[in-house]
Amino acid sequence: MKNWKLKIVAEYDQQLAHEGPVFNSETQKLFFTSNRLNKKNGSQYVVISQYDPITGITTDLGLRDRIPMANGAIAINSKEIAFTMQGTSSKPAGVAIFNHQTNKTRTLIDDANGNAFNSPNDIILTEKGVLIFTDPSYGYEQQFRPAPELGDWVWSVNLDGENLRMVADGFSKPNGIALDSDRNRVLITDTGYFSGDGSSHPENPRTIYEYKLSGGAKNPLLSHRTVLNIASEGIPDGIKIDQSGNIWTGTAAGVEIFNEHGVRRSTIPIEGGVSNLTFANPRSLYLLGGNQLWRLELKGSLKRNKIIGSHLANTLTGTTNNDLIKGKKGDDIIDAGHGDDDMKGGKGKDRFRLSQGNDRILDYQIGESILVNSKIFGRDLEITQQGADLRINSTTGLNTELLNTDLTAFQETSALEFTNGS
Repeated sequence: MKNWKLKIVAEYDQQLAHEGPVFNSETQKLFFTSNRLNKKNGSQYVVISQYDPITGITTDLGLRDRIPMANGAIAINSKEIAFTMQGTSSKPAGVAIFNHQTNKTRTLIDDANGNAFNSPNDIILTEKGVLIFTDPSYGYEQQFRPAPELGDWVWSVNLDGENLRMVADGFSKPNGIALDSDRNRVLITDTGYFSGDGSSHPENPRTIYEYKLSGGAKNPLLSHRTVLNIASEGIPDGIKIDQSGNIWTGTAAGVEIFNEHGVRRSTIPIEGGVSNLTFANPRSLYLLGGNQLWRLELKGSLKRNKIIGSHLANTLTGTTNNDLIKGKKGDDIIDAGHGDDDMKGGKGKDRFRLSQGNDRILDYQIGESILVNSKIFGRDLEITQQGADLRINSTTGLNTELLNTDLTAFQETSALEFTNGS
């Protein structure tokens, strides 16, 4: 049985529903940008539209000249939206701010220290007020931008248009970007698999990367790049993260869903694919399919079960789904079961039993034991720092390394992660 319901809410003669979906919870309006459209003289333009779910009417906001070749977007507050503007052969690329209550726009930034941006694509806003946006060279390949003056990079800038800095490189075509503030991470897709002319290159990336987000408003840092997965069909274009950390991305297959570790959970097939998507609420999404705008209603649950013990000794066993399993003061046996589980023993000498899935032990203490598929992984583990990494030595002689965590952070947060149950 399907745990979702899919409905077409609007259809268009042109590809109006392409990128930059932003849902305003106060007005219940959806904003989005079109694909590249062509005038009679062959020049290209993009339309920014507003969809009203009450009336079913889609309105052209008339911003094609003020925000040339708009693409990605993110809400700054209840009144303003930041749009990436890809620019044209004569108009600069950068980021613009649109106030949908006053219908006023302002350019936030339109050059990188004297060099022209390529064609900024997607954008996020961190909790510290920093915009981070991708800047692939698709505009040049699609013949509406001059030759690149910069690499295919990722940039950050504050809401005053200051402190511009390049924060990530090493991409073929950085494209979609999503923020997971609960886990201090940023996801970026690389879509070099497709060139601007639409030709495919199977040897190039169609990859979802994870970065650790750190630093303050003046010095945001993206570090510890990790491959999560690839799209099963086409490219991972627009990307979002739900409240439970699951990853949703639009691809040629439709909507592909991964858990927070990048393990594929399911695919919602949609003919023609999905270029971008956004949540209207935790149970509902809008999907952009070019000539079609879809509404996806979720019936089942992607949230974790919570299994919490008493202050006595407990045996706590996870379900076949994703669980948060927490002991308290007693000497607990915590069995993850199937799924991707977080386990916290609390006080006492606890035994953690890992199984299938990606399980995390949140508060290991010396003297406790860890089992993987009923085999002892380690007891009285010794933890030492090696650069930015931790080396974990067990009395069984089995060693592993925990990346992306320094020793101080480990002692403060007691975060220990095992990937793929091993």
